[in-house]
Amino acid sequence: MARLNKCRAPLISPFSLLALLVLSPKVSGWGHEGHCIVANIAYSRLTPDVQDAVDAILSYNVSDAELVYGHDGKYDPLNTSPLAAVANWADKVRFTTEYHWSFPLHFVDVRDDGKCPCTRNVGEYGDMMNDNDDEAQSCTIHSSCRFVYDRDCTKDFCAVGGIANYTSRLVTNFHPSSAADGGFLDPMLRGNQAHSPDRKKWPAKEALMFLTHFVGDIHQPLHSSRGSDRGGNSIHVHFNNGPKSDKRSYDARTGLIQKKGVYSLHSVWDDGIIDVSIQSIYNSSQVGFQNSVMDLVRDAEVSGLIDTWLHCSDGLSKQCPSLWAEESFEDALRWAYSDEHGLEVLDGAELSDDYFATRLHVVRRRLGAAGVRLGAVLENALGQKQGAVTNPKLAEMLTSLQKPMLLLS
Repeated sequence: MARLNKCRAPLISPFSLLALLVLSPKVSGWGHEGHCIVANIAYSRLTPDVQDAVDAILSYNVSDAELVYGHDGKYDPLNTSPLAAVANWADKVRFTTEYHWSFPLHFVDVRDDGKCPCTRNVGEYGDMMNDNDDEAQSCTIHSSCRFVYDRDCTKDFCAVGGIANYTSRLVTNFHPSSAADGGFLDPMLRGNQAHSPDRKKWPAKEALMFLTHFVGDIHQPLHSSRGSDRGGNSIHVHFNNGPKSDKRSYDARTGLIQKKGVYSLHSVWDDGIIDVSIQSIYNSSQVGFQNSVMDLVRDAEVSGLIDTWLHCSDGLSKQCPSLWAEESFEDALRWAYSDEHGLEVLDGAELSDDYFATRLHVVRRRLGAAGVRLGAVLENALGQKQGAVTNPKLAEMLTSLQKPMLLLS
């Protein structure tokens, strides 16, 4: 992977962070930074042969000016891999006429009928980091507060179905032995290909770009969450000094601007927590934040947590992305919808500095898991590697064993 560059940005006092918080018009997933980080982690974990396959699919070579400087020519310190350069493509096209049909593939709405609160008293910060206690998971044991594929992913149109579909399309449309020629086979795929310089290459490229984004999306807790509040988009919250800020938030489902000083809970998890940490903890360095997530991945390798992340890593099987969705739903109930005192975050609530401080741990963990799993999905799909969990019965068994393991960190 290309060497990361330091982001040159002015330092911002942590005392004015919440008033200056930048929430730009991003409409899905983790926002630009989060998706780039997931993509960079994934690319760094690929074998050289699979990196070559990714480069061939994306028609990438080391002289591409788009890398690091992006489509608009502006310096972007996180565009340090071919995957990062396309990680946000799915967000950019989802409101276009051509790709509006892809809108439901970015999230999972769990049908909850407004009956999935999480209001346990989480106690002090140290107690909140203990993800193994039974009480921590008590809010999700009710059968109606779970992701159910047949109910919540009608006709396969949700993030879980999107991951399985585009993993399959990537395998179908790329042949490892023909990587030198781009490795592209079947030119038929939903969506207009007229803008592609080579129509035959578009199916695999489109599949890879969608897959890179959707694996990131499904690990954002509020992208697999309560349908009753549209993944937190219907819950409007204030930050400290928010009414004095000129920054605006966008509804992730409609793209419409929110009122001044008001943000959706969803946008807080898309961008807000990441932005605050970049500015206050990492001296406004996006690379510094990314390095902290990569450090977490290295720690997970030492602790064995990474084995938990990878024990079900087959993108072709709906069972594995379903488990990832269930993890996110549990994190949404426990961390996103509940404040630092264990009380439900209601419409009009003001989120405190402690809310951000105690949720950063979850955001970094989910970004790390997403990157590791995306790498495994691509390695299995493009490298024809063995070892991913593909047996549905085994995946079903893992589902029953998953509950004590999901929230390890």
